[in-house]
Amino acid sequence: MILYEVIGEAATLEQLAEECVELAHASLKLARHLRGDNKVYNTNEDNMIKNIIEEIVDVNITYNEVLGVLEEKRVDIKTEFSRVYLQKLKRMKKRLSEAGD
Repeated sequence: MILYEVIGEAATLEQLAEECVELAHASLKLARHLRGDNKVYNTNEDNMIKNIIEEIVDVNITYNEVLGVLEEKRVDIKTEFSRVYLQKLKRMKKRLSEAGD
């Protein structure tokens, strides 16, 4: 952990939220471009994809910092992550199956 040690727990969580928002914004921009509506002025697809990759990296860095914070709080990250991941994946598959009926 680097970020957490310098800026603290609350600021690290805020940083993660900010990076997630930036990733969401970049994703929405590319989605509008791919649909061909609400074109983004003077931006090409390659630059939008590079921006998404950059934001994913930023999210990943701060995400890993937050995992470090949680580990310090004695949260069993691997077990809890796996439990929630499988639960949500099962729910998503069920919803997709029901939508196809």
